[in-house]
Amino acid sequence: MRKNITFLLLLAGLCMHSMAYDFISNGIYYKITGTNTVKVTYADLNYNSYSGAVTIPSTVTNSTITYTVTEIDSAAFALSTALTSVTLPNTIVRIDSSAFVLCQSLQSINIPASVRYIGSAAFSGTAIQSITIPDSVQFIGGGQFFGCSLLQSITYNAINATHGRYYDEDPTTGAFSYLSNMSGCSNLTAITIGNNVRSIPRAFFESAPALASIVIPDSVRTIGDSAFMNCSALSRVQIGSSVTSIGTCAFASCLLSSLSVRPVTPPTLGNYVFSGVNNTIPVTVPCNSIMTYRTTPVWNYFTHIIGGPACTANVTILSNPAQYGRGTGDGQHTIGDTVRIGAIPLANGYRFDRWQDGNNDNPREIIVLFDTTFTAYFVPITGLADAEYNGTLVMASNRTISACNIKSGEIAVYDLNGRCLLRKDVAEGSEMSFNVPAAGVYVVRNNGSSLKIVVR
Repeated sequence: MRKNITFLLLLAGLCMHSMAYDFISNGIYYKITGTNTVKVTYADLNYNSYSGAVTIPSTVTNSTITYTVTEIDSAAFALSTALTSVTLPNTIVRIDSSAFVLCQSLQSINIPASVRYIGSAAFSGTAIQSITIPDSVQFIGGGQFFGCSLLQSITYNAINATHGRYYDEDPTTGAFSYLSNMSGCSNLTAITIGNNVRSIPRAFFESAPALASIVIPDSVRTIGDSAFMNCSALSRVQIGSSVTSIGTCAFASCLLSSLSVRPVTPPTLGNYVFSGVNNTIPVTVPCNSIMTYRTTPVWNYFTHIIGGPACTANVTILSNPAQYGRGTGDGQHTIGDTVRIGAIPLANGYRFDRWQDGNNDNPREIIVLFDTTFTAYFVPITGLADAEYNGTLVMASNRTISACNIKSGEIAVYDLNGRCLLRKDVAEGSEMSFNVPAAGVYVVRNNGSSLKIVVR
């Protein structure tokens, strides 16, 4: 890895020259860049120019002229192996390529809110443990944290930065290979993306081997190509509600175990976005978008697209006439689930006919999308107006209930509201007739047994 980082230094074209600086002040080397501006650079013929804790001033005076310090030169601190910390002023707008490369003892550095440009491999091979990229940054070069094995956390606030790539040459073949920002960041477990960030740069978080989860805030609109590719420990991802597109291979080769996707409209996907990701993992989407995700090409690669815990709807089943039947499968269900509902007759002499939408399957399967009501219609079974139990025959016609071969004891007639309309003692084998007040379903009870019967 040291070979690769050293190559970064050479590839940047940072050729040593006999006069790298114009003047020195308080142990810091400066190169004049304009009438009143300078950049921090290195000593003549020596990249290893600094040690200990270094504080860069916002202005510096030389020969009665006061200069504003606006840049950190390419390789300005490179190979300063005894450098432990750097404090930069809010006048710095540019940190050039390999500015701190191979500062192996550098544990602490700030990036001021004034910085707009960070060159390739600026912090490669350092000992920094945490870093914040401010919202002012507009461009970030590649290979940024290559080989930073002690780096534990990154806070990324760049609102809409673009990202360059960096390449290494294979000395045996001459072929160039891509060096990712996070290669070798074996302890990087925490990446925080700021709430004002609008885009995730191409390949910026690629190959972070210890990153387990990431939350992409609702401000983000686009996720660049290969943004999190090869983050082999990345298991949980939440994609913010404003994301409209996800670039090619953005999450390829990530071992995701769950995915939360908050946009109502499925984001447009590039090629191989989820290549290598198990298609049976739970993918949680907005309640009213479940079917849209399930039917959208590429998103329908996932077989377990569901709504969150709040994504439920009520299924209500009614009977018509109300007292003649009941439903099954009603209640609260998760939106997007397939539910089997049915209708069961409660009155002898009646059967299920149809649902209110004309469907006559019983039971039938429905997909729960929102609160909904199904009404089951029941109709009389032609010719059936009597029933028999335990040898007692009960018949009904013309609003009259008749019974014969009654068991000894008591016989009673109830309506479906539980009101007793008739109660009398009877002898074994006797007969009885009783006029009911209206057509409907009634309950006849004799000698401990009950029977429902329809009276027309």
